[in-house]
Amino acid sequence: NNTRSVQGSVTDANGKPAPSAVVQLKDTKTLQIRSFITQDDGAYHFAGLSTNTEYELKADDPKSGTTSGNKTLSVFDSRKTAIINLKLK
Repeated sequence: NNTRSVQGSVTDANGKPAPSAVVQLKDTKTLQIRSFITQDDGAYHFAGLSTNTEYELKADDPKSGTTSGNKTLSVFDSRKTAIINLKLK
């Protein structure tokens, strides 16, 4: 099975969950972007990702105008479900 998923939570600068933040997942090969709007607890998830592709994750909060900066889901990360938490600054 060549698929994996990534999930995590988005928190604000104070470590509190960031509901309605927009998490963007960018496929670094095709540059295709998928978006997920976080739930009340700040959680997000993306499934059906290729194990042979590196992805960039970033969260933005339109309300506060803050962003998390980029984090990478590497091809060397062999976890079936990677956990990547994002913090807005």
